[in-house]
Amino acid sequence: MDGLNREISDFDIIIKNGTLVDGTGAKSKLGDIAIKNGIIEAIGNFSGKANQVIDATNLVVTPGFVDIHTHYDGQAIWDSQLKPSSIHGVTTVVMGNCGVGFAPCKPEDRVKLVELMEGVEDIPAPVMHEGLNWQWETFEEYIKALEKNKLDIDICALLPHAALRVYVMGERAIKHEVATKEDMQIMRKLAKEAVEAGAFGFSTSRTISHKSLKGEYTPTLRAHEDELTAIAMGLSDAGAGFMEIVSDWNEPDPETEFEVLKRIVKSSGRPVVFSCTQRHDRPHFWEDLMAMARQAQKEGLPIRPVVTPRPIGLLLGLNGSQNPFSGTDTYKSISDLPLDRRVTEMRKDEVKKKILSEDPIKGSTFPLINRIGYTQMYRFGSPPNYNPKPEESIEAMAKQKGMTAAELAYEILIENGGNNFIYAPLVNYADHTFGVCKKNA
Repeated sequence: MDGLNREISDFDIIIKNGTLVDGTGAKSKLGDIAIKNGIIEAIGNFSGKANQVIDATNLVVTPGFVDIHTHYDGQAIWDSQLKPSSIHGVTTVVMGNCGVGFAPCKPEDRVKLVELMEGVEDIPAPVMHEGLNWQWETFEEYIKALEKNKLDIDICALLPHAALRVYVMGERAIKHEVATKEDMQIMRKLAKEAVEAGAFGFSTSRTISHKSLKGEYTPTLRAHEDELTAIAMGLSDAGAGFMEIVSDWNEPDPETEFEVLKRIVKSSGRPVVFSCTQRHDRPHFWEDLMAMARQAQKEGLPIRPVVTPRPIGLLLGLNGSQNPFSGTDTYKSISDLPLDRRVTEMRKDEVKKKILSEDPIKGSTFPLINRIGYTQMYRFGSPPNYNPKPEESIEAMAKQKGMTAAELAYEILIENGGNNFIYAPLVNYADHTFGVCKKNA
């Protein structure tokens, strides 16, 4: 009987009639895929039978996607399903980016790291306080806590610089004091131990967009070159790992800061990846960064830009954590009401008048509030419009209607029972196309 089964079932699964995209850059093609014991045995046209046949007509069949920039550091502790990534074809994620995360961490610093994550990534603190069980202090203990959870996709954790700095320096890290030689020696040792425990490297942030909920800049913002080098040398001591960096490139200028990265790579021998995006206020600056990265490659230095395939943006709405009026005193006074009651209040003329008259920026705790304006905000719509044109901006549509942009944004938010969203692309959309993403790639 066993021999008969083997003869009848050549494969475990055959996926038939799919549009195959292999991830190499080659053109897509129609074909079949055969899987046996979890391994792809054949691709294209072949003969054989399988225990299960999946018809993929009019569907795209690809390898699992790898998302190298995520912030599942908390969710991976309390949730076995890393949605939405795991329901969109992603099979591996890298987390711990931007220098923020939860290990290593002393008990007295837990609130500091939660506040930083809340400010940087807009993850509500109550969710983190409830979900994080803090079964760890060291990075190795954090990895063991992750391993207890049966996750639906693979994870790669980075050692976050902010957590490491606070762990070693305490309040001095929050105050942006310069790390001492002893501090740096400890960081180097801990970085080595983290990689040996399973860290894929370490991450850091040098952008003023990263703040805690209290408005404090991330502890890593002004970390000196010696400190970054010391941590990179910890990776070198372990013989593995890379450095991930997000920066404004103004310390004091792009060329000088890029030279710092080159020296770190030369000293440690470890590779570096950095976020390369097109900002609205500096639409051509990304080209300079790409040129510097290409020059580094010519010099044999593994410094690589990371480019998103689409614009990075925000969804603003009453059903979300932020909207254009979240920072006003009047909106704050009703923000805890259920959505339907909030909308009822906002429809009252006197409430609307108050909210529109108040400064939405002065009282805002959202670090990116200064990076968005009504010329870069659009009605999201249903189906969603990810490629809006200039004339579809709230600013432009408001002018056509003879009203202010703030008034139109307000109307959009309270329509549809308060379930509407406003789309605000932050980077890679200065010319209202996806062209810069393709050029970067």
